[in-house]
Amino acid sequence: MENTENKENALITFNDVEYKASDLTDQQRGLAIKLRTIAKQLNNLEEAYNMFLILNDLKKNTIDAFDRSLDDKQDKDSETKS
Repeated sequence: MENTENKENALITFNDVEYKASDLTDQQRGLAIKLRTIAKQLNNLEEAYNMFLILNDLKKNTIDAFDRSLDDKQDKDSETKS
């Protein structure tokens, strides 16, 4: 016969200890849920910040390339007028 035991997942891991919802008081469950939400949001912010850094660097490089292309065009225009 198959074991259909309902295994409860850990609600939070804190200081390398996994805690199930049933292990915690109502207050602790609320705090654990807040901590999980905070951790997820901080991870999202970190990912967004990393993307910001990448895009900002790409923007700078693109602006520099555009500026150089304008300088090249001006140099060619001044050569043809000379």
